Amino acid sequence: MFYLLKNRKIYYCLYLCLVIILNFAFIINSYAESNLLCKTYNITSSDVSSYPNFLWQNKDYVAGAVVLISGSLLIDESVRHYVIDHQNSTAKNIADAVKPFGNGWVMFPTVSLLSLYGYFTDNTKFMNASLTSFESGAFAGLITLGLKSIIGRERPDHTSSNLTFSPFTIKNRYASFPSGDAAIAWSMITPYAVYYHQPLLYAIPVLVDAERVYKNDHWTSDVVAGSFIGFSVGYLLSENHLKLSKNISFQTDGRSIVLSMRF
Repeated sequence: MFYLLKNRKIYYCLYLCLVIILNFAFIINSYAESNLLCKTYNITSSDVSSYPNFLWQNKDYVAGAVVLISGSLLIDESVRHYVIDHQNSTAKNIADAVKPFGNGWVMFPTVSLLSLYGYFTDNTKFMNASLTSFESGAFAGLITLGLKSIIGRERPDHTSSNLTFSPFTIKNRYASFPSGDAAIAWSMITPYAVYYHQPLLYAIPVLVDAERVYKNDHWTSDVVAGSFIGFSVGYLLSENHLKLSKNISFQTDGRSIVLSMRF
């Protein structure tokens, strides 16, 4: 037990697994004797395949992102030097406050609990937004994790050059591009912004982007790339789930689960 408490990654992993298990266990088993309305969360069969299709069909959008990321490479080092030379307590406090929004160990349990809140309060829209947030975060997280391990860009707190790479190196030191925190923040906040038409929510991932650069954990181009991945995944999945045509549906009335597929 002492070892688990010392090893934060194992502790958070167990906590995350517990929350996810409780999330679905409560939905399946609670209110078994009540007559709650059937609640539905829909997953389109094209959730995964639609992302590369979306990128292929929106070449202008992708080209703009590539130009933006490439351009940010030119200011990586200058922005880093500026931020280091202008550290202050106020900015540090703001950075510390927004950091959890880019932390998967915090966000996944949080949106799981929010989905439960939506379920138990009969707020299907909020439940769907929260589950879409969870799915978007998982999808964006896998994409960034794969790119990190392939590209192997060195973090700014380990090198003075933004062009130091060690491809296919599984070390945190070489896991700078793209920013996973930026991807998590954008992918998991975007569904709430889309479902509720609240663009002001995007201020949260923007602040997470700034926090990553301010803490010298990422280059500017890292957070730009992570933001592009996170936003595009979160927006696309939100639009998929808000469409009327659903291919796969999980339904529960508190006593049973029904899986239906539409072809």
